[in-house]
Amino acid sequence: MFKIMLRISAVICAILVASQGLSEPSYVPQVSPSGEPSCARGRTYCEKIADYPRDTILQLVKAASNEMGIFLSDKHLVLDHEPHKHLNFKRTNTSSTLKMRDEQLCEAVIRIIKPLVARNERNEWRYIVNVQHNEQILEIEYCKHIENKCKMEFRNDIHSRCEQKMMTKRLLALDPSGRKLIWHDTMLPSCCQCVLYDVPRKH
Repeated sequence: MFKIMLRISAVICAILVASQGLSEPSYVPQVSPSGEPSCARGRTYCEKIADYPRDTILQLVKAASNEMGIFLSDKHLVLDHEPHKHLNFKRTNTSSTLKMRDEQLCEAVIRIIKPLVARNERNEWRYIVNVQHNEQILEIEYCKHIENKCKMEFRNDIHSRCEQKMMTKRLLALDPSGRKLIWHDTMLPSCCQCVLYDVPRKH
């Protein structure tokens, strides 16, 4: 009887050890030591990623309410912001803001994207819902040459610089539990803005 109990205990221990090696599927994108997925390369999103949980997301979308299904399938979420219609000058150490129309003061690139993963302000990366006809499509704009001078001459006591501006866009994403969909406030490039700085005076 004592030998049987020892054998049973050994079997139970073996099962417990084996179960510790098993892990549930991860529903959070894996990040490198730099704090981002390898596909990001300094961006706040990826359009391609190897471990995208397509089947899980598709099941949750199908199980969602009618309102959510209509929102995703019939309405492509395209951000329409006409980035060069109003170009703002922002000058530091002053409350004034100058505006010019129909002038591209900083070279920029406009892209239409369908992100599969994206991060928020807290550097939390999530899988974004973009499966089959359930798409979230966005228009972004990023600087072609960050920190270049703006394409306009200013007074000698003013320096100009092209800076990347970001926006927050709420997208439907997969919860880390993998059991539901959530809203994720994604950080995305919005425009390339000309910023003016006062040149320090020499004493």
